[in-house]
Amino acid sequence: MGSYVFQPRGNGTSYTFRIAIPKELHGRFKSPSGKPLHRITEGLGTHNLADAKRLATKLRAHWLTVFERAKQTVALTLGEIEDLAAENYRVTLARLANEAATSPDPDEALWLLADMFIREEALDRGDPAPVQHEIEAAERRYGIEIDPASPTYIVLGKALLRAQIAAFKGRLRALSGETSEKPATFLGADGIDATTLKPITLRRPIARLKVEHGPRALFEQWVSDHERS
Repeated sequence: MGSYVFQPRGNGTSYTFRIAIPKELHGRFKSPSGKPLHRITEGLGTHNLADAKRLATKLRAHWLTVFERAKQTVALTLGEIEDLAAENYRVTLARLANEAATSPDPDEALWLLADMFIREEALDRGDPAPVQHEIEAAERRYGIEIDPASPTYIVLGKALLRAQIAAFKGRLRALSGETSEKPATFLGADGIDATTLKPITLRRPIARLKVEHGPRALFEQWVSDHERS
C-alpha cells in the first residue's frame, strides 16, 4: 500500500508518496506520454516527517478510492468534477499570469477575449472540444474512460469550460487592476437541486477497505470521509 520514503539527498531531504497499482488495473493508469504505470509516485513537498505522514495518509485514502472506482468503472461524482474544474481554474489563471510576466503582450486583452468567446460559444453548443485535452488528462488521472455520450462527459466538459471562462475573465480584471474571486461552483444548473433550488451537497466516493481491518483502517476511512464530504 502507500508509503512515504526519502528522496535522494539534494539541498535537503523531502518525502515522496508511493502506492502500487493493483495488478488487475495495470494498463489503466498512464503517464502523460501514454506509458502504462505500475505505481503512483507523488512528491509530498515537505521535509517534515509528521506532515509527510499526514499527507501520505490522505493520499493513500484518495488512491484507494481511485482504484476502487476504476475496478467498478464508476463515473466521476459531481464533487470530483467540481474539484477538477476548480483546479483547472487555478492552473489556467496562474498560467495566464505567468505568460504575461515572462512575455508581455500589448494585445493580451484581445486574445483573452477571443479565447473566452470560443469557450462561451462551445459552452452554449455543449461542445467540449476546447477542453478535450483536460478531459483526457482527467481520464488518465483517475484511470477511467468516460463515454463521450454519457452525462458525466457532458457535465465534466461544461464545468471545465466554465472554469476556463472564469479564468480568462479573472485575468482581464487583473489587467484593469481589479481583483476577482473563484466562482462558488463550476457545475451550473447541474450543481443545483431541482426541488430545493439550493446547491447540492457534493460528495466524493470513499474507498471501502476490503482487505484491511482494525482500528487504524477504520480511523483512516473516518478521516477520509470527513475530509472529502
